[in-house]
Amino acid sequence: MLKHSHSCWRTLSFIAVITVAFALVLPVSTFASGGDEADIQDWPVNEHAVLHVVSGSGQDYNVNLPPFIDYRLMDGGAQQGKRLILYGTGQSHQALDLTKLTFIPFPKFSPGVKTDNFDELVSDRMHKQETYVVKNGRTLYRLNVSTKQYVKLFESSKQIYGVSSSPDGKYAALLITTDKYEGPGADLHVFSREGKLLRLRQNAAFLSHSDGMFSMYPMRFSDKDTIEVLTEYAAHTDQNAVQGTMAWKWRTGERGFTPTPYANIKGNVMTVPNDEAKFKTLPIPKNLSVSLTSMENERPLVHYSPDHKSFVYQVHNDQLWLYSFKTSKWKKIGQGTFVNWLSDSKLIWLERYQPFIRV
Repeated sequence: MLKHSHSCWRTLSFIAVITVAFALVLPVSTFASGGDEADIQDWPVNEHAVLHVVSGSGQDYNVNLPPFIDYRLMDGGAQQGKRLILYGTGQSHQALDLTKLTFIPFPKFSPGVKTDNFDELVSDRMHKQETYVVKNGRTLYRLNVSTKQYVKLFESSKQIYGVSSSPDGKYAALLITTDKYEGPGADLHVFSREGKLLRLRQNAAFLSHSDGMFSMYPMRFSDKDTIEVLTEYAAHTDQNAVQGTMAWKWRTGERGFTPTPYANIKGNVMTVPNDEAKFKTLPIPKNLSVSLTSMENERPLVHYSPDHKSFVYQVHNDQLWLYSFKTSKWKKIGQGTFVNWLSDSKLIWLERYQPFIRV
């Protein structure tokens, strides 16, 4: 069994809670396939959303976002930094540079080519101005953001659930539904930059949902040889499946599973997992405890910072609380949707964001 660290679920933890509730963010959008396409006027547009950046230095700031329907966080590496891709209406998208806080137009698709933005998936990485895009839920393209050139690499006969690319941009990975009914199972396909299929791992991911109704499946390259996917997994047939992250060594098929890090709440105490795979008991402040009365028996998901010294907890009423193991203090940071950590001490969240659900 592959020895697996906590790093995979730190990145995917936000997505995990959306999938549990079944609603990528997400960056997780929910699609219903088949039939006539939905009228774009029926899709909810976030016209007044605000991005909040919270840092350990106390220098917090906000950014008013242009109208968008959905979003995805993209890592451009040391040169490009992190960006928030905002899916707009029609074929208009924006990319927010989270370092410079400037908006960059995201290239439109070629004129005359039929596209539906919400069967459109953008990879979570960009390398030297190149990334990968799935159009219409079926076709994989390589996109050069500078030249605005799309190169068709692969066309699938079945629905594509997720896309990711390696840190060096040489490989693209897809999760594609296992059957024609678009059920919960997905196969992992790995392609070269030129579109050559290098590996196929069947039944690499499984996330419960009704046939034909699905969320974008979270996945990422942790390095050029390892792909992490969110899945439900049981080590033995007589055990119940639990949700967590499967790390696949895609060249060899070796794999390792890490359960999603749920906390436990009882009365005014929260018990959370820590780095040593043990648990730490934390007292809950009175004004947070009031909000937890109706969900004491639920399994809350905590979103750890990369260094595991802090975490964010999102209450069912969308209150966001930050806990620091260093100071042993809680801090309410707002009410909205947690997006992700940008560094050990900096995180982002959205105010007045309505998740996109296509029906």
